[in-house]
Amino acid sequence: MDKIGLTGADGFVGTHLVKRLKNEGYDLLISDCNLNHHIPSFEDCKHVIHLAALTFVPQSWEQPNLFYQTNTVGTAHVLEAVRKANIPLTYISSYVYGNPQYLPIDEEHELIPSNPYMQSKIMAEEICNFYRENFDLEICILRPFNLYGSGLSKKFLIPLICEQVLDKNKKKIHLRSLTPKRDYIHIDDLISAILKSIKRPNSESINIASGDSYNVKEIAEMIMNICSIHKEIVSDGTIRLNEIMDTKADISLAKKVLDWKPQVKIETGIEKIISEMK
Repeated sequence: MDKIGLTGADGFVGTHLVKRLKNEGYDLLISDCNLNHHIPSFEDCKHVIHLAALTFVPQSWEQPNLFYQTNTVGTAHVLEAVRKANIPLTYISSYVYGNPQYLPIDEEHELIPSNPYMQSKIMAEEICNFYRENFDLEICILRPFNLYGSGLSKKFLIPLICEQVLDKNKKKIHLRSLTPKRDYIHIDDLISAILKSIKRPNSESINIASGDSYNVKEIAEMIMNICSIHKEIVSDGTIRLNEIMDTKADISLAKKVLDWKPQVKIETGIEKIISEMK
């Protein structure tokens, strides 16, 4: 079976992807070198998937240089590796559209950074585009929207709410602003899109999302309904710096280019998380 090169194998997406690739029969070459300072080697690989990145937006305000080093310089080093090996690359990017000028957001939407994390990913995409155009490489950029699923850090909204709902010692659900809306995509659906990009190499930038949008209050109520547990929701009204109030993706290009569409309904995805947390 073909050998696949992979960075970021120990992250949220990576752990799910490794299991799926092995189940599909692929051989893996996992690069765990420090991509900030070293160019990896992908000898004998047929395709590379670049996942390694820092992703927690609040941290990017505290350590912006670390995000530029990891997400931008690290990607440049991976691109140099695939250039030398002359093999296709799937690059996972996200949160690059900033405050949307229209909904749903298609891939032609302007990329507008509103925090250091976004800027680091946009800069990485620009380097991908340069290598794609000037070195005749197949580089597919997948842009997942808000990921969720088993194993996601409890810093993120859905597992944070699930934990509070299931905690018998907590009488209320404590959240920040209840109004921001997001387009949530289950990790299994992203993994399926990545596999499609291996089997159908292309040079596109593609949204991976559900095409639906839910606000924080709706997510909390959905989780409580699934658990048949109802608690008061308490919001402190805090809105993060440069908070984006609504996102909803146009996923028509993914359907056309990758023959992909989401399969996991959000209620089903949340049920899986809850069953594993009980």
